[in-house]
Amino acid sequence: MAYKVYISPSTQEHNQYVNGNTEEYWMNKIADVVCNLLVKSGITVYRNKPEMELKQVVADSNAKKPDIHFAIHSNAGGGRGCEVYALLVYDDNGKIKPTEGYKLAQAVYNRVSALTPTSDRGVKQGNHLYEIKNTIAPAALIEVAFHDNPQDAAWITSNIEPIGKAIAQGICDYFGVKLNTKDDEGEDDMLDKIVVYYGDIDALPAIIVGQKLKAPVMKESDFKSSGLKAKNIIRVGGGEGDRFDTFKRAAQLL
Repeated sequence: MAYKVYISPSTQEHNQYVNGNTEEYWMNKIADVVCNLLVKSGITVYRNKPEMELKQVVADSNAKKPDIHFAIHSNAGGGRGCEVYALLVYDDNGKIKPTEGYKLAQAVYNRVSALTPTSDRGVKQGNHLYEIKNTIAPAALIEVAFHDNPQDAAWITSNIEPIGKAIAQGICDYFGVKLNTKDDEGEDDMLDKIVVYYGDIDALPAIIVGQKLKAPVMKESDFKSSGLKAKNIIRVGGGEGDRFDTFKRAAQLL
């Protein structure tokens, strides 16, 4: 079966990142990765345009009749971590029913939350969100992390490819389709370099190293389980010592 997906990256051009550029810019960068991988995996992809108003996005999605609608955003308000919204329905015992929107949200959340350098916020009720409640197709909306938090913003902008792959993998998980990460020559896509860290104490210096080297950043255990490959793996932390030692070791990599 040929599945159809509508990908809707944020059109919020005025939401500024603390480390530069906008929500619209960075979410479209992530969407580029998502769309490319889904197309490689045999899924038909539709996508909004940055100049669209939200009502136009929903109307366009409904007109194209996709199997799912997935929106990509980043958050603000002083928190940290990833969350995914869907139209949740509860049974008489207060438990969430396994609707298609919920299953989509949970599938993507499982993949993206495994990458983040902090605790995450779960799958949440999205019945207040225009894009969730007005699309005909089952819909979910991810808030990747907080663009007004320096660490979250740095993590997002340093991890465009891994985040995009995680979202695409979650969508493929929902459909029961294998994600195709091979390039045009049949080889597995490989990152040029990646910074990996071992414990939470190593996350901040790893992000600093990643920004300096323009490389994505992931926890070492998540990198191992992600299936990603890299030509050059830069490791931060992992030994005995306090935060000063970790920063000192990170500084030696710069």
